[in-house]
Amino acid sequence: MPEYEAIIGLETHIQLNTNSKIFCPCKADSWDDPPNSNICPVCTGLPGVLPVLKHLPGHGRARADSHQRLPVVRTDRATLEATDFAVFRALSALPLGMTAHVVFAAIDALPATTSATIITDVIRSFIGFTGLLMSDDIAMGALSGPIGARAAAALAAGCDVVLHCNGRLDEMRAVAASAPELAGPAGRRAAAALATRGPPQPLDIAAARGEFSRLMAATTGVS
Repeated sequence: MPEYEAIIGLETHIQLNTNSKIFCPCKADSWDDPPNSNICPVCTGLPGVLPVLKHLPGHGRARADSHQRLPVVRTDRATLEATDFAVFRALSALPLGMTAHVVFAAIDALPATTSATIITDVIRSFIGFTGLLMSDDIAMGALSGPIGARAAAALAAGCDVVLHCNGRLDEMRAVAASAPELAGPAGRRAAAALATRGPPQPLDIAAARGEFSRLMAATTGVS
C-alpha cells in the first residue's frame, strides 16, 4: 500500500485598502513600489509552510474568470516578457509553482497549463523556474475535455503534478488513472521542495483564534 502525506496549506492574497495582510505583517498598499521591491515575507517560508509561486507565467491581463471560462491574452510576447513574465524572475528559486489556465495567443493557442511551449520556453527557460510545477485546478471551467484527458495533457506539457479540487470521486479516479507515480525529475523536485520546509511550531489554538479575530476586525471591521 503506497504511503501518502497530507499537506494542509494557507493561501494568502494581497488585500487592498488595509494596512496588513492576514497571516503576515508586510505592507499591502505596495502597488506603487518597483516590481519585486516589496516581496512578502511569506515567500521566505513560514514554519512548516511553503509558498507557491502563481499563476505562471501570469494572470494579470486575463479578462475572464478562469474558474468559469478560458481567458485569452493577445498582448505581444516582447511586452509580456518585459512586464508580466518579468516579475516572476526574482522569485524563480521558490520551491513550488502553479500554472495559469490562460492562453497567451502570441506564443501558443493552448492554455499555459497544457502548453509545452509555455512551460518549456517561458516558465522553465525565460522565467527560470526550477521548482515543482503544479497545474491549477484541472476541474475549472477554463479547460475542456474529459477530466482524465486534462490531467494527461497537463503532465505531457511539463507539469510535475496536477491539482483536482472539486472532490468528485469519479473524477478523482479518472485523474489518478491518468497520472503516473511521482518519480524521476518530478519526484526529485517534489523531494527538494519538501526538504526546504522548516519544522512546524507548536500552536496555541485559543491564542490563534484570538489573533485571527483581531486581524479580521482590523482588516474588515468584522470580529
